[in-house]
Amino acid sequence: MKKDTKYFICASGPSLTQQDINAVRDKGVVIVINNTYQLAPWANILYGCDQKWWKAYPEALDFKGRKISIQFDNENVEKWESNSCLNGLGEDIIHTGGNSGYQAINLAYLLGAKEIVLLGFDMQRTQGKGHWHGDHVRNLSNQSNFKVWIGHFYILSQNLKQKGIKVFNCSRQTALECFERKELKEVL
Repeated sequence: MKKDTKYFICASGPSLTQQDINAVRDKGVVIVINNTYQLAPWANILYGCDQKWWKAYPEALDFKGRKISIQFDNENVEKWESNSCLNGLGEDIIHTGGNSGYQAINLAYLLGAKEIVLLGFDMQRTQGKGHWHGDHVRNLSNQSNFKVWIGHFYILSQNLKQKGIKVFNCSRQTALECFERKELKEVL
């Protein structure tokens, strides 16, 4: 992948829409997180951190793009090295920040992104929902520690600024204020 390509990271916040997903198609490298691959089966990368999620959604292994995780051992999924004890920007491994969206940002950086656009990074319950697809099923946890995660994202945002990486939060609704807010149409 080209080193200066724009990366779009589509998380599963409740404000994410199919319209948002359709708008980013063919506009850069698209990383989808967990169930969001269902909205964008054409995406370049499916990132799923948790081994439990991959086991609950074995059909995700049929995703045609790259499949990446830091926990799941499977011959069809690239397992990247991580450090769950560190926050901030990992320079050669993925720092976890306790959140898959955080990890996907670090992954985009490691892949060479110079500009990152965030969608579905609500970091709050929007209209009473935790995800665009509703609560997790298949025995997966629905716990969210938004306050802690937002603090971790702040550290990550400062590290990315120091590196000259532009990050725009184009999520329709968000409590994540450490990245510059823009309308999606402004960055396309």
